[in-house]
Amino acid sequence: MANGYQSLYLGYHEVWSTSAIGRLVAAEIHDKTTPIYIVGHSLGAWSGAHLSQRLTEWGYRVKMLMTLDPVGSGLLVRLGSRIPYHRLVPRNSCWINVRAEPGRPPQLLAVD
Repeated sequence: MANGYQSLYLGYHEVWSTSAIGRLVAAEIHDKTTPIYIVGHSLGAWSGAHLSQRLTEWGYRVKMLMTLDPVGSGLLVRLGSRIPYHRLVPRNSCWINVRAEPGRPPQLLAVD
């Protein structure tokens, strides 16, 4: 822990189930009022959004979710990962999503 902040670095495959979220994430957050910042890229972005939703449902304070070029839900992604595919409803204070496509400038969407 540095300067009062604790960082957890987890792969998308480590937080895909409710039990894993409870064991690896929630167990490390000792006060539900602690502000939580989640950043994820690709499959990690998709999982980060689900993680944000789950933690807020459990009463934790997710201050910010930042998703960087989240993966879609195509067949290859479904075959190669175990991420959940139900509709996302994160309830965090701020969600910043950066989407990049070859040949186009990145799109930035911030929801507050």
